Amino acid sequence: MRILFFFAPFLFSCNQPLIFPQGGYEFPSGTADADSNYYYYPIKDIVSKKDSFQISEYHLFYRPFNEPNISIEPLKTPVFRLVYLPAFKKPIIIIVSEAQITVKEGDPSIIYTEDSTKLNSIENTHLALLNHRYPIDTTIESPWLKAYLDSMIKKYPQLLDVTYYKSLKEKALTIDSNKFEYSSKQLNISSSQYNDIIKAINSSGYWSLPYENYTCAASYDGDGYSLEANSNSRYNIVVAYWCPNDTTAFAKACQKIIDLAQLNKRIRLVSKTTVDTIKVTHD
Repeated sequence: MRILFFFAPFLFSCNQPLIFPQGGYEFPSGTADADSNYYYYPIKDIVSKKDSFQISEYHLFYRPFNEPNISIEPLKTPVFRLVYLPAFKKPIIIIVSEAQITVKEGDPSIIYTEDSTKLNSIENTHLALLNHRYPIDTTIESPWLKAYLDSMIKKYPQLLDVTYYKSLKEKALTIDSNKFEYSSKQLNISSSQYNDIIKAINSSGYWSLPYENYTCAASYDGDGYSLEANSNSRYNIVVAYWCPNDTTAFAKACQKIIDLAQLNKRIRLVSKTTVDTIKVTHD
């Protein structure tokens, strides 16, 4: 379950480790039992069945970027990963570590296609139904649709089994890894810049925010972004949509990361007047 506590102040000195506010999610008790392909692992039983299934496929996004699953065990040092998903452009991943920022850009979706010829006619019917209505809910008001779904479940009870749905998706999936290339660059950052980011994240209430932090009506045609954290003691993930005139502390903290990655001319989560620009040093 999600653990919520009162905000604990950020403390740091040259001789002390970073201290983060309590909150976020505990790591799985045994990494051997955790599915390394299930990113955002600690929330898999907290979100809805539909969301949980969608998240279970996120490895198809992260693996082509050679991005590890940071949700299943503590890392030696804290790592933050911001993913920006523009509506009609290539996704961008920004990884913040103690002395470096890494920026990766590319669109791994081009390597995946769903090949219906790999499935028989019944499997194709089932996959189309599950893609549209997973998890199947027979409490809907439409009498004819309820009757249809009830009859399908009675004839094919496997439609209620998420492993069956996953097997259909995997069977139909065709992958051409040669189609995908991504750009990657590294920027050195100072201790003060890193601490600035940590303070902004901690003071934003990030560690106690819900998984979905939608401050305006969700727009599926708009830009989305997420911030993951592995503090080496706890894990956290928050997703959001770009909102016009967003002034929330969380958006400002994410904008600081974007500024530090030198992407502020391309990505503005908040207006220029509401976020401090961070100077970046280079070797």
